[in-house]
Amino acid sequence: MKISIVIVLYFLVIDVAICQSLKLNDCQRAAINNSTLLTQQSLLDDIAQLETENFNRNLLPKLSLSGQYTYYSDVVQFPGTEAFGIGQIPKNQYLSSFTLSQTIYDGGFVKYSKIISQKNANGQQKQLEVDELRIKQIINEIFFGALIFQENELLLKSIASEIRDQLQTVQSLIKNGVVLKSSENNLRKELLSIEQQRVEAQLGYRSMIAMLEKWTAINLPESIKLSIPDTPLNFDLAINRPELKYFDITLQLLKLTAKLTKTKKRPQIGGFVDYGIGNPNPFNLFDTDLNDFYVAGIKLNWQLWDWNQNSRERQILKIRQKTTQSQKTDFEKEIDIALKKLKSDISKYQEIIELDQGILALQKNVVQESYAQFKNGVITSTSYVGELNEEIRISLNLKIHEIQYHKAIIDYLTTSGNY
Repeated sequence: MKISIVIVLYFLVIDVAICQSLKLNDCQRAAINNSTLLTQQSLLDDIAQLETENFNRNLLPKLSLSGQYTYYSDVVQFPGTEAFGIGQIPKNQYLSSFTLSQTIYDGGFVKYSKIISQKNANGQQKQLEVDELRIKQIINEIFFGALIFQENELLLKSIASEIRDQLQTVQSLIKNGVVLKSSENNLRKELLSIEQQRVEAQLGYRSMIAMLEKWTAINLPESIKLSIPDTPLNFDLAINRPELKYFDITLQLLKLTAKLTKTKKRPQIGGFVDYGIGNPNPFNLFDTDLNDFYVAGIKLNWQLWDWNQNSRERQILKIRQKTTQSQKTDFEKEIDIALKKLKSDISKYQEIIELDQGILALQKNVVQESYAQFKNGVITSTSYVGELNEEIRISLNLKIHEIQYHKAIIDYLTTSGNY
């Protein structure tokens, strides 16, 4: 119930916050809260607590009840015993008893069992964190995909507004006979082309937003704007992946299981008390009346020889430790390779963005000169539109590369387990 209230309050806060803009980390948290991970985490905590209580109960006294009825086809007969007041052993026999037992020494079984139970719970928690990381990576892809469509639409809208202003100028030039009527048509055609690209970007953006709504369970208005994450770049962060912690916990579990297995070779000592009633008395078969009886003592159980089964079990656990360590090493290599590639991508996008900015600045000058020449009738509208298209292409590439640069940073931090 408490978790449900927290989730509801969280979504209320998110709904208020997204009136202006939507951040990546808000989407990630909402998607995780909308999944079953929090519920699973609560259930795992409950299981760990119940298992610990059960192991603690193993050290408490135990009381059991048993009863039986037996019929024997033949029993030992002692002729003449009746003269001494001794009855014959009956063929119908009844027995019922209570047994109270108490573990005195279990070789460390309960101790290691409780530790293993807690480690198992920790390992399952890390598996949930792995699922959280997977959700974050999915949200990253959707969010940045939406960002590209959003920024492209805004850029195209700005360019379309600029062309509309130019159309008014061209119409005046046509009236004055400076340029031909076809120049206006060429600009209108270019405007329609830009509008077509803008609609495509808008539809792509809405599609991505719909996917975000499914993952986050947040109703996102059409006016919502995604904000580009401005995350500091830090290549010195240590790898903090939950998978590595899961491997470490698994190695600890295997070592603890080996210790638990070793306890099977140790003696187990317990005390017991039996109290019951029987006919005949199980300790005096000639007492044929229904009488009570009791017995108390200490019991030792020590398996001295098991044909090396315990030793082989521990050898298997050692092999599994080596296998797990190999898997951890391979995973560390995979992460290291992925991080090196992302680091290279970040540097690549930095250089590409600088080149894009330089090319765009030069192209803007070319477009301005072309527009001035076009207004003076020196070049045709076709030439001007060609230069304008090139500026649009470079601008779109710059915007895409900027978003890819920010995404590479987020991917680097996410892959290293630090976002």
